[in-house]
Order: sequence, then structure tokens, then C-alpha cells
Amino acid sequence: MRRGGPGVALSAVALVALVAGCGGGSVAPGTTEATAASSATGAEPAPGTHEPITVFAAASLDAALTELTGIWAEDHGNEVRFSFGGSNGLVDQLVEGAPADVLVTADTATMDRAVGDGVAEGPRSLATNSLVLALAPGNPGGFETAEEALTGERLVVCAPEVPCGRATVALMELNGITITPVSEEQSVTDVRGKVSSGEANSGITYGTDATTAGLDALDIPGASDVVTSSVTARVGRGAEAGASFIEFLHSEAARTVLDSYGFGTP
Repeated sequence: MRRGGPGVALSAVALVALVAGCGGGSVAPGTTEATAASSATGAEPAPGTHEPITVFAAASLDAALTELTGIWAEDHGNEVRFSFGGSNGLVDQLVEGAPADVLVTADTATMDRAVGDGVAEGPRSLATNSLVLALAPGNPGGFETAEEALTGERLVVCAPEVPCGRATVALMELNGITITPVSEEQSVTDVRGKVSSGEANSGITYGTDATTAGLDALDIPGASDVVTSSVTARVGRGAEAGASFIEFLHSEAARTVLDSYGFGTP
């Protein structure tokens, strides 16, 4: 069944990525930064500190989290600085000493690693996601089913060491399909970018990424059985404001925004 835009129906996938970003306004290579401040609103700052909150977050959550900072800014005085990227890379940076307050990973396995390495604590499931087969604009491959696209030309996927890649491997094993992608990317947004630009005919992405990019998508059999779960946690400095931002991410207002992007409830 073809799906596209806001109409993409999602199934929950059990892998989650939550990543927190570098402090001091600098952004690690390969990531992007978005900030939100509330100086224009005159709102009171979060309890205990006026300092900015640094959040390392999985690339798959970029659009939803960026929108959420606008809501946060209405009631808080703390600037939020995001560093978006592949979950594994974000945890690598934290292990190497990058300063941050909050980590949001795309799956639980990556968060488990962050907790095990002592760079994150208090993990909480935030949202679920599932995989779809996103099609390049105009469907140049002429694919009618996911099976056609998976065995067709110019397929791109996430590398197996990152959350969306782990989910892809599990889903292909479930279907007994061997794929030969032209490239394996380090984040789902890289896959999304190659499909959106037409550099690839199709790509395995999260359903939310296909929705965000306005791409038509095909259902992959068994996707509802391979669920990823995004996770939040406190990081490093453990600032009170960071804990407040995590509470906000798990609030009813934030849930409404996450729902609008197609994320499932854990």
C-alpha cells in the first residue's frame, strides 16, 4: 500500500535513539544545530539556572524536537541548543567528554550503551517508530510494492551499526530478503536526503522521516514487528534545567506534537 505525507500509518519499532549535543554553541562534525530562546516572550527561566540547555538528539527527531523548542520557549527562559546526528556518534562524543545536559537516542540499544558507559542516567522511553520504504519524487524506479524496491536499483539504507540500520537488518531477516544497497548511511536523515534529492530511487527510513520529507512510501511486511523506541536521559552535567526539559518532552503538550509527526506512544 502506498503511503505519503501526513497519511503515513506507523507501526512501533523497538529501537530508540536519544542524543545530547555539544555545549558552548559549537556543533560536532556531521551534526546540525537548532536553538530556541524565549527572550522575546519575557518568560521566566526554568528553575535553578539561566544557562542554555544542550541536547544531543537522534537525527530522526530533528523536526519534532525543533518545533517543541518553540513551545518550551513560551514558558521558559533557557535557550535550547540541539546537536542532531546518528545516535552512536552522539554517544561516542559524550564518552570522549563532550558536555551536554540531555541525550535522546533513536533506540534502546544505543541508550543502554550510554548508560553502561556512565554518560547517561535515568532513561525513559519517549516515542516509537517503524520502518517504511520511501520513494524518490516521481517514483523513478516504478515500484508498486516494497518487495520490488528492496530488490530494485539504487536502494539506500542505514548502516547496521546505527539504530535504523539495526532495525533494517532485523526486518530483512524477518522477511528472508537479501538486499544490495548502493550505500549505507550513518543516520536516517542521510537516507532521507538521498531519496528526496533523487540520488536514490528508494530508501528504508522511519515512517516519520518519510512524512517529514513529504515522500510517498510503501509498507514493508513485518514492520510492525520490528519496533524502535526513542529514549531520553540525563547526561553529564545533570543541570536542573536539563531535567526540566526532559519532563517537558514527556508532557501532554509534547506528546501532541510527537503524534502529529507520526511517532507512536511507548
